[in-house]
Amino acid sequence: MFKSKSLRNALTDAVPVLKNKPRYAARVYRQQKGYSTLATYLLFENKYTLNVIVTDFSGDTDLILVPILAWLRVN
Repeated sequence: MFKSKSLRNALTDAVPVLKNKPRYAARVYRQQKGYSTLATYLLFENKYTLNVIVTDFSGDTDLILVPILAWLRVN
């Protein structure tokens, strides 16, 4: 989906080492569920959980957390 790609791009843009070194992996997984709102017209919601996994990163965790928080504020 768009949001998972958007989050991955935000992370790799903010933390260049995730983009430049293939040994670092920033993976975003999502679990999606659809819900009906039971309205009289066709309306539904998609709710999903994004899980971010960053492996072999020895830098400060704030370098990962701050871009995620900035992305959440917009999205």
